[in-house]
Amino acid sequence: MAFSATMWYATIPTLSNEFRCYAVDFPSDMGLSTQTNPPANRLDCVAWLRELLDGLGILMVSFVGASYGSFLALNYAIAEPARVNKVVLSSPAGGIIALRKTFYAGLFFSMLVPGRSAAERIMHWLFADRVPLHNAVVQQLLVGTRTLKPRMKVYPGVFADSELAGIQAPLYLLFGEREVLYNPCSAAERARRVMPDASVEIVSDAGHLLVLERPEVVNQRILRFLQNQ
Repeated sequence: MAFSATMWYATIPTLSNEFRCYAVDFPSDMGLSTQTNPPANRLDCVAWLRELLDGLGILMVSFVGASYGSFLALNYAIAEPARVNKVVLSSPAGGIIALRKTFYAGLFFSMLVPGRSAAERIMHWLFADRVPLHNAVVQQLLVGTRTLKPRMKVYPGVFADSELAGIQAPLYLLFGEREVLYNPCSAAERARRVMPDASVEIVSDAGHLLVLERPEVVNQRILRFLQNQ
C-alpha cells in the first residue's frame, strides 16, 4: 500500500532467475495510471486479479505478497483456490490479526496534514533505522504522498478461521521480529493454529517490510519455498 511495485527491486533479481515475475500496482494505489473506479470490496479485488491473470494468459499462479499485497493474495487464494499454486505472505497487513489502532491514527494524520514530515514520521515508525529515508523507494513514497490523493476503499480486515483453514495452496508466512503494525508472535500463533500445514517463521532483526530490510535472508527463503515440490 502506497509503495508501488518498485518496492520489489531487491527481490526480482533473485526470483527472476527461476520464475517469470510480474510486479503489479494495485488500482487506487500509486502507479502510472489514473484510477477512476478502484475496487470497492473484497469481491472487486478478486475480480481485478482474475482479469489481470486472464489478460496475462496465466492459468496457475504463485503469489508473493508484502503487507497489503499479502492481504490481496490471501483474499484471492480463498476465493479462487483452483488458480493458486503457492502463496508467500511477508508481514501480512490484516488477514491474520487486526492492525493496531496507532497505525490507522498515524495514517489518518498523514492524510490530514499532508507533507514530507508526516510521511517521514510513519516511515521512521515502520523502519526505525533499518531502512534509511534516503532509500530510493522510500523517497518515491514521500514524493507520492505530497502529490497523489489516495483512493483506496478496501482496507485490510481479518479473515475468519473457516476462510483461512480452507486455503488449499501451500503457505509460507514471514513475520518481522520488530513488526509494529501488530504483535508478530500473536499473528504467528494464530496462523499456526488455524493453518497447521502452513510454514510460519519470525525473522530476527527485521520489521514490517522484510523485502527491503533483510533481502539477503528473505529472498533465498522465498525462492527455496517456491522451488520445493
